Amino acid sequence: MTTTTAPTGSWNASSICSSASTRRLAPLPELARSLRSHLDRLQAVLVDPAEPAATAATLRRIAGLLQGPYVDLIRDPGLPPALRPPGWPGEDLRAAMGHVQQRYLPPASRYLLDRLASLTTGGQR
Repeated sequence: MTTTTAPTGSWNASSICSSASTRRLAPLPELARSLRSHLDRLQAVLVDPAEPAATAATLRRIAGLLQGPYVDLIRDPGLPPALRPPGWPGEDLRAAMGHVQQRYLPPASRYLLDRLASLTTGGQR
């Protein structure tokens, strides 16, 4: 059986970060700007009180609104709150995405279900 011992000497969290993880965290300011841009866009859309119609346009709209934020959130390193930069927009963006889903997903789903029903009954809408 092989035993290992802890390294001796002084170390801290920054000394155990690999160069790969350091490179992953380096673009945080750029990512924060991108996430804030998505957040601003979603918040502007959510100001409109109109209910989206159950149309193909609504389906395209929800896909277009959420595609970029989902892709950029993959790059979010998921740091605990104490390690995030001040004003990190990740949680606010996720909340705004949830509100967009609440508003656009029901009519988009109705549109899809109506289309599927019309195809199974042989009718065209």
